[in-house]
Amino acid sequence: MPATDTLESALKNRQWIESRLGDLGKNYSGKYIAVANQQVVAVGASIGEVKRVLRSRSLSLFPDCATSGVTITYLSNEPSGMLL
Repeated sequence: MPATDTLESALKNRQWIESRLGDLGKNYSGKYIAVANQQVVAVGASIGEVKRVLRSRSLSLFPDCATSGVTITYLSNEPSGMLL
C-alpha cells in the first residue's frame, strides 16, 4: 500500500473512532481496539493480544484490509477531563 493510501486510511480510521468514541468506550472500555476500513476488527487487553488476533485471522475476512491499513488505539476506562 503506498504511503499516501496508508495515511489516508489511518486518517479515516481516526475520524471514525473519534466520531464514535462514546459508543466505542461503552463497548470496549479499558481495551485496545484495531480498526480497519472504519470497523472494529480486533479487541484485546494489550497491543500484543490485538496483534495476535489480527495475525490469527485470515485477511480474507477483511478483503480490503492490509496490515498497514489498521489503526490500533486504547480506550481508557478512566474518566477524562480538560484542565483550562
